[in-house]
Amino acid sequence: MSASATPPERYGAVAIALHWAIGIALLAQIAFGFLLDDLSPRGTPARTGVINHGRAAARGLVAGHIAVAIAHAARDRGALFARMWPHGGAAAPQSER
Repeated sequence: MSASATPPERYGAVAIALHWAIGIALLAQIAFGFLLDDLSPRGTPARTGVINHGRAAARGLVAGHIAVAIAHAARDRGALFARMWPHGGAAAPQSER
C-alpha cells in the first residue's frame, strides 16, 4: 500500500438510513409476530385480516426501501461509475512483450 492511497470511503447518509430503516422494520415485524396471538387468537375470523395487514405492511416497507435505493442509485450513478471504473471504462493498456 502506498502512502498516497486514499482512506476507504464510508457509506452515504441515504445508505445508512436505509440500513437502519430495514433493521427497525425487521424488528417491528418480529414484534408483530409475537403479538399476533394477543391481537387475534388462533381460529378466529379476524386473524386473517390481521395477518393480511401485516403482510401488506411488510410488502409496502420492502417496496419503499427498493424504490428509495433505486432512486438514490440512479441519482448517484455518475459517482458510482467513476469509483468502479476510474479510467472511464477504457481498456487498460496492454503490456509490451
